[in-house]
Amino acid sequence: MGLDPTDPDYEAGVICALCVDVIFNGVTPKYVWANISGVLDCATSLLSAVNGTYKLTQDPVAKCYFLGSYDPFQYILNLGPFGYFEVREILNPGNFWFQEKFKPDCSTSFANQLVCGSPPFGFTFQGVCTITWGPENPCP
Repeated sequence: MGLDPTDPDYEAGVICALCVDVIFNGVTPKYVWANISGVLDCATSLLSAVNGTYKLTQDPVAKCYFLGSYDPFQYILNLGPFGYFEVREILNPGNFWFQEKFKPDCSTSFANQLVCGSPPFGFTFQGVCTITWGPENPCP
């Protein structure tokens, strides 16, 4: 992957020093895509599972964080130490719909660790998320 400045979908972000040479081939992207599949709802879920593809935008201050809000959920990717990817409710941030924590730096693959009925208030189980960027994933 990586970004090519001659590609029409290229938009560089602010350097995430931790990962710029590890996964981004020298250029940190402003946008990444969270591709979520295989997530199943718990019996107590009032909302639908979060399967789909979501555009996340780099946080300009915390340069290794990417965020996206698609009502009613917020999507958070942390590429830094003890990295994680999670989906939580915007109005109830303690309610999680996808979560994997404590990944190695610069991880781009996540497996949902939530279990129905167990803290931290998980409403889904199973599923995976893969983070992608660059020309393979054109901007909408």
